[in-house]
Parts: sequence; structure tokens; C-alpha cells
Amino acid sequence: MMNRIIIVSFVIIVSFVGLIVTATLNVAAAAPNTVVATSGSHQLTEGMLDEAIYFGQFLVGQRFSAPDIAAMREGLIGTFRRQPAKEVAGYQGLAQFVPALRSTRSPLAIAKAREAAWAAFAKDPAGFREFQNDPAGKIILKYNPIVVNAGGSVITRLNVESLFASNALVAKIAGVAPPSQSEIDECLRLLPFEFASLTKEQQEFFMQAESRLARLQEMHASHFIGPSVVSEIKKTVRSPEDVPNRARALENTAFKYEAAVNRITSAADRFIAAWSKGFPKGTAAQTMMGQIGSWGK
Repeated sequence: MMNRIIIVSFVIIVSFVGLIVTATLNVAAAAPNTVVATSGSHQLTEGMLDEAIYFGQFLVGQRFSAPDIAAMREGLIGTFRRQPAKEVAGYQGLAQFVPALRSTRSPLAIAKAREAAWAAFAKDPAGFREFQNDPAGKIILKYNPIVVNAGGSVITRLNVESLFASNALVAKIAGVAPPSQSEIDECLRLLPFEFASLTKEQQEFFMQAESRLARLQEMHASHFIGPSVVSEIKKTVRSPEDVPNRARALENTAFKYEAAVNRITSAADRFIAAWSKGFPKGTAAQTMMGQIGSWGK
């Protein structure tokens, strides 16, 4: 299993170095240098197992039960004994990015990283089959089952649940009934058969569902969706059937909101850096104030 982590870790390192996952996913690590298994010149330590279990929980977005953690440890140890050199290479990949994953508190960064990880698996069919048959991989997929694996796309249950969570948020804003569990179950049942017939945009709604939800939640939490926007949503969402299209449209708006926030943050960082060298005077100050007025436009 761990050799496949190299591919996934490379994608995450390139895209999200410096970002982290919430502390709620942390696995208690005791004596990380304690050697658990040895094969030739290769060693498997508690710290290596801790990072692998942490990464597994990251992939599913929740903690494993104690029995499943024990079973995953046993599976990882068994795989290490069968192919130590291959597994150690995978653990080395984990060691490069798990510390970064542990330190972020941004739900959007977490969602993007998780989507990148599953996308990396989708691009390596042989490796993904190995992952599915690996004891540790089976535990991960128990918590976040694959719904679609076709055409270079992997859709997990978390993707589907995220899309419906977005629908539920918009339904709440509009004051209509949220999606029922039966609707979610029906989607999980039919999506494997219908995914290939969806447009590319519709497929991306599922593939990027978690990050789209995170952007929408951030926009909603910022009170960007004020009374006038709520009023407009209520006018266009008159029943639960209107919710999905409106939710996707608001998610698209959240992309623009994110871009505006990033521009403002970048501009603020530049001016803070400039002011740290001394407050500007004269024409330079007037120019700077004019630029401040353009933030977010």
C-alpha cells in the first residue's frame, strides 16, 4: 500500500505544502522511534504507522474506531514484512507531507488536498487496485466507499454527501425542506450507472463537491450572503426541486468570492510589507490609497 502513497504525496506536496488537517483527525503517537518490525536493513516504527493511520483518516475525513486502527496496524505490519523496501519508500513519501497536513485549520485546504489525493489514485488504476486489495486500504474504503471509478475519475461517498450538504445549506437559506436521506441513498445507488452520461461540468460537481461545499460555507459564514441575497434566493427557490441548480450556481459564485478574498489578502500583505519599511509620504501615499480603494474589484 505505502508505495502508492508516493504518487498521492507528490500531488499534495506540490499543491498544498504548508497546509494541514484539523486536530480532530490526529492519531495519538507514542514513542515514534520505537521499532515495531524489522526486515533486513529496513525498520518499521510507531511513528511511521502513526502517519499511515493519520493519512487513512485524512482520506475518509473521520476517525477510525479502535478495532479498525488495530486492524490497520496489523495490515500495515504484514505488508511491510512482505515487501519492506517498497513500503519504506512509501513511508518516506508520507513523512514529507503529513506534518504539513497536520497543521492546517482551513476546511477548504483540507478539501482540496483530499480531492487531490483521490484524483491521484484515479490516475493510477493498477495502484488503485492494489490499494483496494490491501488490508489497510480496505479499512479506508470501509469508511469512504468508492461510488464511481471510471474514466479516470473516482467519486467517493464523501463526495456525494458533500454535494448534498451544499444542497441542504441552500435549502436552509431558502426556507424549504432539505434533501432527505432517501434522496442521498438513491443518488448513491444510481450514480455508478449514470455518471458516464453526465456532462463534464456535472461530473466535476461531484469530483470537486467537498471543496465547492467548503467555499460556499466560507462565503456563508462571512455574511457575504446578506438579506438582499437571501431574498433573491427565496424568490428563485420555491421548492426542494429548485435547490440543486441554485446550490451549484452559488458554489460558482463562491469561486469568485474566494478569488476576491485572495486578491485583498495579497494586496494587504504587500502594503503591510511596504509599511514595515516606513509609512509612505506624498504622491506614493496617494497612489497607495488609490490602490487600497480597488481591493476586491
